[in-house]
Amino acid sequence: MMTTLLTLAADFGTSEVRVHANRHVQGPAAWQALEGTVETIKAAGPEPLRRELELFLDAVTRRERPAVDVEAGLLALRTVEAAQRSSELGRRVTLAERPRLNDRGGPCPSSTTGSPPWRVPLS
Repeated sequence: MMTTLLTLAADFGTSEVRVHANRHVQGPAAWQALEGTVETIKAAGPEPLRRELELFLDAVTRRERPAVDVEAGLLALRTVEAAQRSSELGRRVTLAERPRLNDRGGPCPSSTTGSPPWRVPLS
């Protein structure tokens, strides 16, 4: 994940997150990354997605409200999809400009952004 103040890089193989304190400054022709310090944070404990799924299944079994509700899950999914779309387009993408979905859950041919759909609906 990259912002104008820093870059976060997660390595799931080593369970590490690197925080690059780089500043990104827009120059006359392009963005420039000014080098900064790098901090490595070692993640500990169970794998987060696995733990989240375990907690969800436990809540379903006990007929209780899950710790992470559907709205939080959808927001996380929209954030990841926007980051992927930003990477593909090479520009900043807001959560509001995600492509519209048709009644089958697939992208509409004419999305609000006017760009081609990046997901192919399953038939």
